[in-house]
Amino acid sequence: MESEDESTAMPKLHMDSCLRILHAKVPAERDAWLAAWDKMSDRKPHYHPDYAELFASDSEKAQAAVYTHASGAQVLYPFLLRQIAGLSESQQLGLGELYDIVSPYGYGGPYYMGLAEHREVAERSFWTEFQAAACARNIVCEFIRFDLLDSSTSWYPGDRLFNQRNVVVDLTKDEADQWMHYRHKVRKNVQRAQRRGVQVVVDTKATFLDDFIQVYYATLERRHASCWYFFDRRFFTQLQAALPARFLYLHAVYQGEIISTELVLFSDATMYSFLGGSLWEHRDMRPNDLLKHVAINYRRAKGFKRYILGGGNHDGDGIYRYKLSFDPDGSVPFCVGHQIFLPGAYERLVQLRTKSEADRGQEWKPHPGFCPDYRSP
Repeated sequence: MESEDESTAMPKLHMDSCLRILHAKVPAERDAWLAAWDKMSDRKPHYHPDYAELFASDSEKAQAAVYTHASGAQVLYPFLLRQIAGLSESQQLGLGELYDIVSPYGYGGPYYMGLAEHREVAERSFWTEFQAAACARNIVCEFIRFDLLDSSTSWYPGDRLFNQRNVVVDLTKDEADQWMHYRHKVRKNVQRAQRRGVQVVVDTKATFLDDFIQVYYATLERRHASCWYFFDRRFFTQLQAALPARFLYLHAVYQGEIISTELVLFSDATMYSFLGGSLWEHRDMRPNDLLKHVAINYRRAKGFKRYILGGGNHDGDGIYRYKLSFDPDGSVPFCVGHQIFLPGAYERLVQLRTKSEADRGQEWKPHPGFCPDYRSP
């Protein structure tokens, strides 16, 4: 039997598997994170290191796990590392400082890049190594907002939970078909806005940022939104600098005044309705319908495939039904994930929270569906 020559032998697939935890503030590690992001098939804005940094408070760190499997497949998982503060009793656990992790605002979770035949083994291997890394770093648990379309959830070892339905508008129809695909009330409202003289300005340079913020804040105040959503002007300028070719503003204008506005982020083929608002006194003009109609046609013309409108405050509410009227076939389940890495520490933190509230004369129980329990309002 002939021996195989080394020069003609089948090469090994790749080097051994490798998991790296990268920090957005460390230049070399940010570059490695950015290199992984650049390999994504759709380069989603929510996975960019600068996007994650925008949502990291002083007690949080924007990080990402980048896992390279022996097959060459990669997994990219951005998250915020949050210090569990105000619990000096954690020293009693013998673990020192404790942390948990959460996805940045929007969509996220591990994103797989590689051949389909390697996906299961690569993802299972990723979770095995990530769980070990989390335990070694005193990370108690995680909360994931999974990507709406391409999340790696099939082999998620934690609890995968349905959150609510979101709406994704299909942009592959031509303009006439899309128009007739709208529900009747959308067509009626678009025509009403046009008859009233409402026009839409597409703003790719944030020329009217101050007007956007004014309308956005007015909307938050009207809806009694959490103070968390009152992002300052610096937030928006940093977002624009981080994603210079991946944002645009759309403004519905009436008699020289912006009466409805929306900030849209986009990947290579997907639009994301991000933040926006409208002036209540002009609601009868239906500027929001015209705004979304123009956005749909604008990005379809540039080859985009889908427009993610998101969901409502609660599953199936009026906001969700309004969004669904732009694509009645566009309902997609949005799921979240919760995984506990240190069960003993997790249970102790819940006990400490219960005792802390009792010491203040309050009876406390975690809100159903809120994760993690010890952070529940």
